[in-house]
Amino acid sequence: MRGRRGSQSGHGFLRDGDPVTVHPFIEAEQQAGHSVKRACELLRVSRAAFYARRNGEPGPRAVRDAELT
Repeated sequence: MRGRRGSQSGHGFLRDGDPVTVHPFIEAEQQAGHSVKRACELLRVSRAAFYARRNGEPGPRAVRDAELT
């Protein structure tokens, strides 16, 4: 059974919502001509947060967290 892996073998490769791993992936997909909207939906990431991070601004969650402290 060469090449076959368990269903969990890739689990966690791109962790849902983790900006460290997900945002560079979305950026690469955009450069390849794919939809940022669809990539964000599939990876469960806010488009607003993606674009804010890309522009060097804090995302909506970071802004809310700062207001609470």
